[in-house]
Amino acid sequence: MTALYAYIPSDFNAPDQIVLPGHPRPDGRLCTDLPFMPAPYLDLPGSLAEFEALYPQRFWKEIRRRYRMLERQKQAVEWVVVTDAPGMRQWLPRARRLFLQRWEKRYTSCRWVDDDGFAEHLQSAANLADVGKAQLTLLLLDGVVAAYALSLLDGCCCYIYHHAILMDERYKPYALGRLLFDRIIRQCIAQRLQRVDFMQGKGAHKSLWTSQQRVVRWRVTSPQTLGGHLLHGPKVLYYWFRIRLQNQLALKRKLQRPIAWLRDFMAYQRVSG
Repeated sequence: MTALYAYIPSDFNAPDQIVLPGHPRPDGRLCTDLPFMPAPYLDLPGSLAEFEALYPQRFWKEIRRRYRMLERQKQAVEWVVVTDAPGMRQWLPRARRLFLQRWEKRYTSCRWVDDDGFAEHLQSAANLADVGKAQLTLLLLDGVVAAYALSLLDGCCCYIYHHAILMDERYKPYALGRLLFDRIIRQCIAQRLQRVDFMQGKGAHKSLWTSQQRVVRWRVTSPQTLGGHLLHGPKVLYYWFRIRLQNQLALKRKLQRPIAWLRDFMAYQRVSG
């Protein structure tokens, strides 16, 4: 797999826009690749013993303590791993409920907020699961999804494509995200995979597991015409500023609620109109 978003074969992805270093350049077009975001990854050892040796004992002591805390609370704890199309159609909509709860008052460009967009993702995930290229890992508390991760599999690599945890202060002490990633990594080692890719974006939940990363590129292309040559420079400058703005995390957090309100308002206007 050479392009980060070329994995799902459907028209709602744009694999020619966000690419990994070394992705083939298009013939007959002007092309500039701008550094976009880091994509952390973890090269996997061959056994669980070697995996545990990568981290200090106090790290695993803390992980085990969280597992015990979770097991002692008065809810049934269950892990589910979905690897086929029927299971994906059953469980991914339930994972989406957690996603919608997580982003209810915040803006996200993910098309899971839209029924039609989610239907396309569900169909693609089911198709990929049928050929062994997608799996869904879920943590259930009393049968309710408390954490999930949709992963894409490509030969020797697992890409953690989409994940979320229950944002409830009552469950914060259990570190559900940490337990979810621990489960996925152990699962990948058992499957004899060689790498876990945490996908683009920084985060403490990723840096906890690895310091390895590569920087994905935002690809800007233009036709090799007079107009293309004239406009390519301004296009590159526009996307450079856009990337700089998008990577301002503090500003993004401040704008999430107003943008989410505007999104919901516009949706209401379309329905009432």
